[in-house]
Amino acid sequence: MKILYIECAMGAAGDMLTAALAGLIEEPGRFLPKIAGVETRFAAGERRGLAGLFAEVSVNGESEDGHHHHRHVPPEEIARRIVAIEAPERVLADVREIYASIAEAEAAAHGVPVHEVHLHELGAMDAIADAANASALIRAIAPDRIVVSPVAVGFGTVSAAHGALPVPAPATASLLMGVPIYAGEVEGELTTPTGAALIRHFADGFGNMPAMAVSAAGIGLGSRDYPRANAVRVFLGEAESGSRDSVMEISCNVDDMTGEAVAFASERLWESGALDVWTAPIYMKKSRPAFMITALTRPGDADAVARAMLAHTTTFGARLRAYDRMILDRRFETAETPFGSVTAKIGEGFGARKAKAEFDSAAAAIRREALD
Repeated sequence: MKILYIECAMGAAGDMLTAALAGLIEEPGRFLPKIAGVETRFAAGERRGLAGLFAEVSVNGESEDGHHHHRHVPPEEIARRIVAIEAPERVLADVREIYASIAEAEAAAHGVPVHEVHLHELGAMDAIADAANASALIRAIAPDRIVVSPVAVGFGTVSAAHGALPVPAPATASLLMGVPIYAGEVEGELTTPTGAALIRHFADGFGNMPAMAVSAAGIGLGSRDYPRANAVRVFLGEAESGSRDSVMEISCNVDDMTGEAVAFASERLWESGALDVWTAPIYMKKSRPAFMITALTRPGDADAVARAMLAHTTTFGARLRAYDRMILDRRFETAETPFGSVTAKIGEGFGARKAKAEFDSAAAAIRREALD
């Protein structure tokens, strides 16, 4: 199993992640998407004796660090620019989701609806370039699983248009809900909203580096200098089949919903990002027949799923519990049978191996046989 491990001991910013990923690939430039007015260059350098790459993104010839005064643009205009990016559809879908999450976080931080958020043009295009570059490189690397260390966010304050903001900035803090974060020893804004959005979007799990035979490493350097090397490190390697991750279980008990309403709520939970949803009959106080509704989610989706549970059930509270999982690697294979070809799901890991025909595929084969 191919694992990409991202170490954020000095936080994460979009350009640092891009540069680190570029260090894993020969000629990374050929994978970068084409974005009108945006140029990305990689340059070798060092921070506090640590050699790595810088990713320099310029928009219409200017970099984000230039602090020029620029017009603000509404999200619709940014959405039009994303459509114009020359990249595979999967990368464009990543960029749309990452940008939407940043816009929502900024809107919540400033207390305005998303459609009223006016983002600084240079910063918005810079974020889009970082999202598109990082996504294109990750898709080129094609890991089976992405694991991220707990994320250092820094502490203190950072200057913004409206004055000094606390670190982590409110938008960054909201994007990192459900992600393990810590202040660390370095004062400053170590993790940016774009870095936070990228990590949230791509991480399959969080924790220390799993046991893996490393085949490549990349170091992405940050534009600011701190008392310790400002870098994101990434490692690519092979791990034994099977993996561990963490999931959140969100549940509630309800004794005043009809079966139809429970089924409708379950559908909403699936749509909000749940990995699995189930209901169980229970008895509550006064011996009332009731339902326990439970959803399993990735840590980054727990907030959205819990909100859906509160919105679409009659409960006044949702319980959240973290679980560690041991999971088999899964893949699908087509098997030839006397009834025609059938898709089977293969699971392997931790010394176990199992295979099972996919029900829909097997049922379709039986139907074909019955009709012949």
